[in-house]
Amino acid sequence: MILKMQTNSRGIYFRGVTLIELLVVLSMGVIVFTFAVPSMKDVSARANIRTASENISYAFRMAKNTARVTNRPVTLSLSTGTSANRISFTSPSNTGVNTDSVTIQDITLPVNVSVVADPAEFTFDTMGMIVGFSTSIHIVLASTGDSSHTTTVSIVNGLGSVTINRDSSS
Repeated sequence: MILKMQTNSRGIYFRGVTLIELLVVLSMGVIVFTFAVPSMKDVSARANIRTASENISYAFRMAKNTARVTNRPVTLSLSTGTSANRISFTSPSNTGVNTDSVTIQDITLPVNVSVVADPAEFTFDTMGMIVGFSTSIHIVLASTGDSSHTTTVSIVNGLGSVTINRDSSS
């Protein structure tokens, strides 16, 4: 707020910002804000998809390495629940007769991302190879708020090698 000091015949008085000037500045701020909000949603959707794709890539590396280090098969499951997308790892327990699975680690994906994968379960043998792998597998990630943002995560060989193809907005 700029105050100007002026003098007149009766003395000194101050003149402030007029109501019109204040309304012009506020309206310019509202105009800038209306352009900024949609672009921030776009940035947020892209960031969520990028986070989900990196988490899936990490999950495949983790399952492969865990199977090799523990010398036990590890199953990676992609589940899409109503509250959150989850990646879980399971491995048979070592207690012999007990066939219950022991959870190794869970990863939660961002809520605003939908995951489409067929199959949704991958088993790594003790050598870190995907059991029953025949062709490349594609996992599609899409923003639930704006379906024009998608990313495809491809498992390209039985070793669990992952490539991430960031698709452009349509």
